[in-house]
Order: sequence, then structure tokens, then C-alpha cells
Amino acid sequence: MPILALLPMLLKGALDALSAAVRTPIGAAALAVGLTWLVVGHNERAACSARADALRLELQRAADAEHARRESAIGAAEAAGRAESEGLARKNLDLEIRLKEAADASAAHDRRPCLDAADVMRLDRLAR
Repeated sequence: MPILALLPMLLKGALDALSAAVRTPIGAAALAVGLTWLVVGHNERAACSARADALRLELQRAADAEHARRESAIGAAEAAGRAESEGLARKNLDLEIRLKEAADASAAHDRRPCLDAADVMRLDRLAR
């Protein structure tokens, strides 16, 4: 026998038990307590669900604020890194220019004769 065939009989038995319970004062009180317990449980579950939703929303806001703070810190670090990189590039270019000028000056100094004609004549006079 399929379970669905038993469903009408179970439903009729439950309704008969309910009507029998309501006929006596103890049964009616037990039914009232049971229904009250169901309603209170439902209300408490709804309150817990509302608290959980509020907590989820608060956590989401905190996560969004932390994400924004981290994005800001990353942006500031990138800007500082970019500024330092540009400063170092300028310093490197300046040093390269100085090195080139020093190399040019050294090459020019190396091509100049050690003694020119006036120096030779002066040494000749000193030697006499």
C-alpha cells in the first residue's frame, strides 16, 4: 500500500484526536499550551532570523569599510612608490649626466699636451 493512500487515514485520525482532546479541560489546556509553544517558537525564530540578518548586514558594512580602507592604503602606497621611483629616476639621470661630463672633461684633459711652448721655455730658463 503506497504511503499517499495512508495520508487521508492519518489526517482523519489526527483530526479525531484533536477533537477528542478539545472536549476535556486538560486536553484543551494541553492544546492551548502546544499552540502557544508553537507561536512563541515561531516568534523567537523570527527574532533570531532578524538578529542574524542585522548581524550579516553589520558584518557586510564592516567588510566594505575594511575593503575601502585597504584600497585607500594601496593607492597611497602606489602613489608614494611612484613618487619615489620618479625621484630615483631623476637622480639617476642627473648622475649619468655628471658621469658623462666628467668623462668628457677627462678625455679633454687627456688630449691636452702636458707642456705647451711657454712651459717648455720657462723650464729651459730655469735649467740655465
